[in-house]
Amino acid sequence: MPFNGSGTFTIINTFVPNTTILSAAVNQNYSDIATGLSNCLTRDGQAGMTADFQAISGTIGSPGTTFASDTTAGMYLPAVGELGLVAKSLGIIVNSAVYQVASVVVSAGGSGYVVGDTIKLTGGTPITQAILTVATLTGDAVATATVSYPGGYIALPSNPVSQGSTSGLGTGATFTVTPTTQYTRSVVTREDNGSAWLRLGSSSFIASLMTVVNGRDFVTALGASNVTTAIGLSAPPPSSYKNLAIKVTTNTALTAAADFVTTTNGTAFLTTALSSTINMATTGANALDTGAIALATWYAIWTIAKSDGTTAGLASTSFTAPTMPAGYTYKARIGAVRTAAGSAQLLGTWQLGQRAQYVLALAQTGTSYPQMSTLTSTFWAPVSVSNFVPTTASEISGTLFYVLPATTTGVVGVNANGSPAAPQGGAFYKTNYNPATSPNDSLPFNLLLESTNIYYGETNVSGTLNCTGWVDNL
Repeated sequence: MPFNGSGTFTIINTFVPNTTILSAAVNQNYSDIATGLSNCLTRDGQAGMTADFQAISGTIGSPGTTFASDTTAGMYLPAVGELGLVAKSLGIIVNSAVYQVASVVVSAGGSGYVVGDTIKLTGGTPITQAILTVATLTGDAVATATVSYPGGYIALPSNPVSQGSTSGLGTGATFTVTPTTQYTRSVVTREDNGSAWLRLGSSSFIASLMTVVNGRDFVTALGASNVTTAIGLSAPPPSSYKNLAIKVTTNTALTAAADFVTTTNGTAFLTTALSSTINMATTGANALDTGAIALATWYAIWTIAKSDGTTAGLASTSFTAPTMPAGYTYKARIGAVRTAAGSAQLLGTWQLGQRAQYVLALAQTGTSYPQMSTLTSTFWAPVSVSNFVPTTASEISGTLFYVLPATTTGVVGVNANGSPAAPQGGAFYKTNYNPATSPNDSLPFNLLLESTNIYYGETNVSGTLNCTGWVDNL
């Protein structure tokens, strides 16, 4: 057909002056024109489209479809799979590709850095720039860095990416960035296709509204999936949990589970479920953070998570800063376990919530509770708790088992601070027992820890001081 679907009109029959014009040729031309016009969309709306309406892609400054009374408002195609709407120089990109920084490799280490420095990146078309934390150094140059906030970008910066600013004094570091892509957001832009937040942020009034807890901006908070912080509500503190259970299962393994645990990367919070088996005979996620399991050692148990919500358990000798496996940036300590004095194997314990207890005949816990000391006739004799409860414990529980001689009465006691001198000053004590009716007994105790020692003593009694468990001050 001369009038084709691309809108090109070609005349079928042409005529030469001073020659006979045949009616059939004229009629064929008019018929083709009629057919072509019948396929056209009428201005007054007499007929609708019979196929999809295909407009040019356009731009935010010159949309592909507009209005007769306003050619600056309409729709355009920012990229394949996206839809842009624009009016009054502001646009919304629907189903836009928003990029975040997943990981980084140091391209150039620069100089003047210390571990813990934060580095804000520069470049690209950011909603908010990514922030890195210096993890290790070579001299004063950055050797490795972790992603403490992944940022949000309409267009990623080109590798290597430079430092925009830092919390310290270092300069010159550059990084190769590996991104992730999300298609779950709508991005507000201005006429030059940049982020509208930059324009809004220039207003001191808007800037004050956009600043929330810990000085983080509104978009940063949303980008970290932390809506409670973004709207100024208190976020759950790290280590918040529900139905937490940590149970030693074998000589080198334990399970850690919770309906949820709240972790943090230092600026944002992440709440995820936990179900982990931690094998302390290996290293990495769901294992030891580094090294080999050692004897007579306390290990902190951590929940760790990636920014995408992937969650695992981790054991570490550090109760403040475990060595994090690659990709894991969120953490919270949730408990502690200990290995035996005679072997690099776990003592058997269970922890439910904050309360932990030695479990008899489990792993390296024997058929009696761990013995802290034999009784002494000194009131009050100190005994260290460091081998029996972690440094994070707020309470200790145990039993004072005693045996009276056959012909006398006796006194036993235990307390938290060793004063006053008289045994009756003990928080827990027994006195003047008749050996004929009570030749032996046990005195259970539960003490808030006031130091790294508790104190005990006896008169005319023999026996042992044993630890049954503790409460972890999470």
